Amino acid sequence: MKLLSIGNEGQVSDSVIDHLIHGRPLPPLCLPSPIQMELEASGTVLRGYQKEGIAWMHFVRSVKLNGALCDDMGIGKTLQALVAAAMAPSEKT
Repeated sequence: MKLLSIGNEGQVSDSVIDHLIHGRPLPPLCLPSPIQMELEASGTVLRGYQKEGIAWMHFVRSVKLNGALCDDMGIGKTLQALVAAAMAPSEKT
């Protein structure tokens, strides 16, 4: 992730500005192989909006922000949260 300097106080990523300020989409989700294999072995198929939710949770965690995943009931927020939590130990942030 390319960083832009903002004085001595900290740094902000180009992707943060692109997504939060300019409204550009997040990069596509790339699940770690062990998680992908576990999903396939259990017959679980993530829908596009679920992958987008996981990408959102990954994004806010990677830039050390907090966020909420809010949508209609019954469309897989628990699965999205579990996959995002499973990805967390493998991330180097």
